[in-house]
Amino acid sequence: MLLIIQVWKEEKSVDDEETGTGETRRLLDDLSSPDITVRRVAARRLGGIGEQSVHPLIRSMHENNDPDFRWYAASALALAGEPAVVPLVHAMEDDPAPGFRKYAAAALGQIGEPAVEPLIEAISRGDKELREFIALALCRIGKPAILPLSQLLQHTDPEMRSCAELVLWKMGEPGVHALVDEYHPGVSENNDPCP
Repeated sequence: MLLIIQVWKEEKSVDDEETGTGETRRLLDDLSSPDITVRRVAARRLGGIGEQSVHPLIRSMHENNDPDFRWYAASALALAGEPAVVPLVHAMEDDPAPGFRKYAAAALGQIGEPAVEPLIEAISRGDKELREFIALALCRIGKPAILPLSQLLQHTDPEMRSCAELVLWKMGEPGVHALVDEYHPGVSENNDPCP
């Protein structure tokens, strides 16, 4: 009998995490608390849960349009790290709402280097509006995105090359140096403004 109860508790725990009930549901509710300390603690705890909190967090960001809620949910996703990358990229592709995409891009930008390749792959699948949010995330990531974007400058599709150029340009000095190196090798190393 004890084994049956233990198995039931383990199954219920898994069900609770998948459906966003139990502890995860309470923490998601805490992201809407008027108390900023409660929101911060909930975001840290949800992020600490890791992969199990990713889908409930993304689902909640779809459902709750409040910018404060989305900010804390995005913070929790950033803390969850790499397991959140692919689900977030797919969610950005599926949900065209700019408010959702903005916070998803912020989370991906905060996650950093693990998000670079999935974001670059999404450029080829994305519409113009999605590409703008992908660019925001890659710009936030910065230096780890420069080499993959520079490699995209050699893509056979001129639209992909153009996207890479624009993202590198938006990155500021490091990205511009990569562009100059691509089209005028050696110029940025010599700091010569005129080739």
